[in-house]
Amino acid sequence: MTSDLDEIVFTLEQLRRELEDLGARGLRAVGPQRLSKLGVIREELERIGAAHVAGQLSTLVKAIENDDRSAAAALLRAQTSLRVFERLLTLETAAAQLPAIVSPVEFVEDDDEDEQNEEEP
Repeated sequence: MTSDLDEIVFTLEQLRRELEDLGARGLRAVGPQRLSKLGVIREELERIGAAHVAGQLSTLVKAIENDDRSAAAALLRAQTSLRVFERLLTLETAAAQLPAIVSPVEFVEDDDEDEQNEEEP
Protein backbone atom coordinates (compact mmCIF):
# COMPACT_ATOMS: atom_id res chain seq x y z
CA MET A 1 0.00 0.00 0.00
CA THR A 2 2.77 2.43 0.88
CA SER A 3 4.55 2.02 -2.47
CA ASP A 4 1.22 2.53 -4.29
CA LEU A 5 0.55 5.62 -2.24
CA ASP A 6 4.05 6.93 -2.92
CA GLU A 7 3.51 6.42 -6.64
CA ILE A 8 0.19 8.26 -6.52
CA VAL A 9 1.67 11.14 -4.54
CA PHE A 10 4.58 11.36 -6.99
CA THR A 11 2.18 11.57 -9.95
CA LEU A 12 0.05 14.22 -8.25
CA GLU A 13 3.14 16.25 -7.38
CA GLN A 14 4.32 16.08 -11.00
CA LEU A 15 0.95 17.32 -12.19
CA ARG A 16 0.87 20.11 -9.62
CA ARG A 17 4.29 21.34 -10.76
CA GLU A 18 3.29 21.16 -14.43
CA LEU A 19 0.06 23.09 -13.86
CA GLU A 20 1.84 25.76 -11.83
CA ASP A 21 4.45 26.09 -14.57
CA LEU A 22 1.74 26.43 -17.21
CA GLY A 23 0.16 29.22 -15.21
CA ALA A 24 3.47 31.01 -14.75
CA ARG A 25 4.82 30.69 -18.29
CA GLY A 26 1.55 31.03 -20.14
CA LEU A 27 -0.53 28.56 -22.07
CA ARG A 28 0.46 29.81 -25.51
CA ALA A 29 4.11 28.96 -24.84
CA VAL A 30 3.36 25.26 -24.42
CA GLY A 31 5.15 23.08 -26.94
CA PRO A 32 4.58 19.53 -28.15
CA GLN A 33 7.04 18.08 -25.64
CA ARG A 34 5.10 19.56 -22.71
CA LEU A 35 1.79 18.38 -24.17
CA SER A 36 3.26 14.89 -24.51
CA LYS A 37 4.33 14.95 -20.86
CA LEU A 38 0.84 16.03 -19.82
CA GLY A 39 -0.54 13.11 -21.85
CA VAL A 40 1.67 10.67 -19.94
CA ILE A 41 0.50 12.15 -16.64
CA ARG A 42 -3.12 11.86 -17.80
CA GLU A 43 -2.64 8.16 -18.56
CA GLU A 44 -1.10 7.62 -15.14
CA LEU A 45 -4.03 9.43 -13.49
CA GLU A 46 -6.46 7.12 -15.27
CA ARG A 47 -4.47 4.10 -14.14
CA ILE A 48 -4.52 5.14 -10.48
CA GLY A 49 -8.25 5.85 -10.53
CA ALA A 50 -8.23 9.64 -10.72
CA ALA A 51 -10.52 9.71 -13.76
CA HIS A 52 -12.02 13.12 -12.99
CA VAL A 53 -8.61 14.78 -12.73
CA ALA A 54 -7.52 12.97 -15.91
CA GLY A 55 -10.63 14.27 -17.69
CA GLN A 56 -9.92 17.83 -16.62
CA LEU A 57 -6.33 17.48 -17.81
CA SER A 58 -7.51 16.08 -21.14
CA THR A 59 -9.83 19.07 -21.57
CA LEU A 60 -6.93 21.42 -20.80
CA VAL A 61 -4.63 19.74 -23.33
CA LYS A 62 -7.29 19.91 -26.05
CA ALA A 63 -7.93 23.59 -25.32
CA ILE A 64 -4.20 24.34 -25.54
CA GLU A 65 -3.82 22.37 -28.77
CA ASN A 66 -6.76 24.24 -30.33
CA ASP A 67 -5.56 27.62 -29.02
CA ASP A 68 -8.97 27.91 -27.42
CA ARG A 69 -9.79 30.89 -25.20
CA SER A 70 -11.21 28.49 -22.64
CA ALA A 71 -7.72 27.10 -21.91
CA ALA A 72 -7.18 29.41 -18.91
CA ALA A 73 -10.48 28.32 -17.36
CA ALA A 74 -9.59 24.69 -18.10
CA LEU A 75 -6.28 25.20 -16.29
CA LEU A 76 -8.09 26.52 -13.21
CA ARG A 77 -10.55 23.60 -13.28
CA ALA A 78 -7.69 21.10 -13.56
CA GLN A 79 -5.90 22.73 -10.61
CA THR A 80 -9.09 22.68 -8.56
CA SER A 81 -9.78 19.02 -9.38
CA LEU A 82 -6.23 18.14 -8.42
CA ARG A 83 -6.52 19.92 -5.06
CA VAL A 84 -9.83 18.25 -4.26
CA PHE A 85 -8.41 14.84 -5.18
CA GLU A 86 -5.36 15.47 -2.97
CA ARG A 87 -7.59 16.32 -0.03
CA LEU A 88 -9.76 13.24 -0.54
CA LEU A 89 -6.66 11.09 -0.74
CA THR A 90 -5.40 12.63 2.50
CA LEU A 91 -8.69 11.91 4.26
CA GLU A 92 -8.84 8.32 3.00
CA THR A 93 -5.24 7.68 3.99
CA ALA A 94 -5.80 9.12 7.45
CA ALA A 95 -8.98 7.09 7.90
CA ALA A 96 -7.15 3.91 6.88
CA GLN A 97 -4.33 4.56 9.35
CA LEU A 98 -6.49 5.72 12.24
CA PRO A 99 -7.40 2.25 13.58
CA ALA A 100 -3.70 1.38 13.86
CA ILE A 101 -3.00 4.55 15.83
CA VAL A 102 -6.00 4.63 18.15
CA SER A 103 -6.98 1.53 20.05
CA PRO A 104 -10.69 1.07 20.64
CA VAL A 105 -11.84 1.92 24.13
CA GLU A 106 -14.07 -0.63 25.77
CA PHE A 107 -16.72 0.63 28.11
CA VAL A 108 -17.58 -1.93 30.76
CA GLU A 109 -20.45 -1.11 33.01
CA ASP A 110 -19.81 -1.96 36.62
CA ASP A 111 -23.19 -2.63 38.23
CA ASP A 112 -21.68 -2.74 41.73
CA GLU A 113 -20.30 0.80 41.38
CA ASP A 114 -23.68 2.11 40.26
CA GLU A 115 -25.36 0.55 43.29
CA GLN A 116 -22.80 2.10 45.64
CA ASN A 117 -23.37 5.55 44.13
CA GLU A 118 -27.13 5.20 44.66
CA GLU A 119 -26.71 4.35 48.35
CA GLU A 120 -24.53 7.36 49.16
CA PRO A 121 -26.43 10.57 50.00
